[in-house]
Amino acid sequence: SGDDKNDQTVGGNSGGGGNSGQANGMLYFSSVGAMAASLDFALQIPTSLPDGYKFETAFNQNGMAGVCYVNGGRQLKYYMRRQGSDDFDNTNGRELRQGVIACEDGIGSIRIYWQKNGFSYVLIGDIGISDECWLDVIDSLALYSEVKQ
Repeated sequence: SGDDKNDQTVGGNSGGGGNSGQANGMLYFSSVGAMAASLDFALQIPTSLPDGYKFETAFNQNGMAGVCYVNGGRQLKYYMRRQGSDDFDNTNGRELRQGVIACEDGIGSIRIYWQKNGFSYVLIGDIGISDECWLDVIDSLALYSEVKQ
């Protein structure tokens, strides 16, 4: 399969190098491939994003995978980690469908929480993104190893 550090990102940008630094306890990577290689589980990533969003950076925070996408000044963040006792708080929200909870923060952002097959997931973005679009992103998840270029 080759060297993951030189894989292309899902956005089509070439992934140069691997770990590009550490800040606030997070390891940042210039490509999804390099971050995926740092995990002890098989990363799943969205293969469909809202219009205009492109890959910006990937990170590993204590074993939790994160990918940040941008569209102008807007961000969409995706997180995946093993389920645990300190899991994401998803009790104060509305159901988009069974097991998928949306929580608005009151300052223009929304968090979408769900769990599946022993993993917890979160999407964070702007409240202007429709419920249908969020569900499309969730339904597009695929193993990174199967979608990388």
